[in-house]
Amino acid sequence: MGIVLINREGLIFAGQRIDSPVPAWQMPQGGIDEGEKPREAALRELWEETGIPAERVEFVAKAPDWVTYDLPPELLGRVWGGKYRGQRQKWFLYRYLGTDEEGGDRHGSCRVFLLALDRGRGDGRGDRALQARGL
Repeated sequence: MGIVLINREGLIFAGQRIDSPVPAWQMPQGGIDEGEKPREAALRELWEETGIPAERVEFVAKAPDWVTYDLPPELLGRVWGGKYRGQRQKWFLYRYLGTDEEGGDRHGSCRVFLLALDRGRGDGRGDRALQARGL
């Protein structure tokens, strides 16, 4: 499961992993436990990785299809203990309803929260991350 988490200002969650020796950023994601439904798994992963409870988010949308990808050849055997070649994920969009002061309880695997995007460039090259701030 993967979660795209936005706040009221349109900032998008990107967490810096605390278990990586190099800067590694990601959105909350993970597997489905036995007996879990995809949406339940997404909320559990959000809690586990950020400390943000389900009560502080609002469901917005889900991807219509599962997204699959294979790891690049140079990462095969080096990540996930060499156990997996890629992933199959269902992605969900949630809106964060809390404030920066509330945040998560920081027990999770991420330490930096929000990225602002530069939407005003107008040069056709798309958005780019401008700043990060803790939550």
